[in-house]
Amino acid sequence: MSIYRLALILLCLLASPLRAEPLVYVVQSKPAALVTFRLQGNPARLVRSHRLAIPERPMTIASSPRYPILYLGLRDENGRGRLLSVSAEAEPRQLAEAKLPFQTRFLHPESSGKFVLFADYFGGKVGVLRTEEGIVTSELVSQLETEKFAHGILLSRDERYAFAPHTGPNKIYQLHFDSQTGRLSPNGTAEGPQESQDNRAPRHLTLHPSLDLFLSSNEHKGGVSSW
Repeated sequence: MSIYRLALILLCLLASPLRAEPLVYVVQSKPAALVTFRLQGNPARLVRSHRLAIPERPMTIASSPRYPILYLGLRDENGRGRLLSVSAEAEPRQLAEAKLPFQTRFLHPESSGKFVLFADYFGGKVGVLRTEEGIVTSELVSQLETEKFAHGILLSRDERYAFAPHTGPNKIYQLHFDSQTGRLSPNGTAEGPQESQDNRAPRHLTLHPSLDLFLSSNEHKGGVSSW
């Protein structure tokens, strides 16, 4: 895969009983594309099978937990964004495009398939977009100003709360999430050390598999932090 100049090594892997081989999706920066690989053999190896050209540089990719749909967040040079809905199949097809006045650096679809949460890195905000049968729309259900730089957003297991890591202030915003309306509301912050030598800048979050905490990958000085 070294022949590709990738904007993100963020992979979506989808498998089903009807699919003999899992598919792996990679967003590529130059030229902008969604590349599909088949996961084959033992030991497993990635075999490129398809390339879908996309109109602008991708920033993130996510998959719907309810529909066979991928979401691609794109950006232009003027601070605007696009969000593509693409079929999750061996030869993906663009299904729809939502044009946005902001950029979506990170996407997190919730389990019902009705909403997609996002983080806007440069805009310093998080929010929620509505979907229609899995297709993301430009309808902004909720938006909250936070701080630069909002790098991600993650729901708790019960989806009552959302957590948004910020690499600028070394801080994680805590939010209430209403799964019926899609509304976000403030619920405080969790702050790490602000001194430059101890500021790790949480970038992406993942839930611990059994404990009541989550882990962040750190932009500054590497490593992983627990929260």
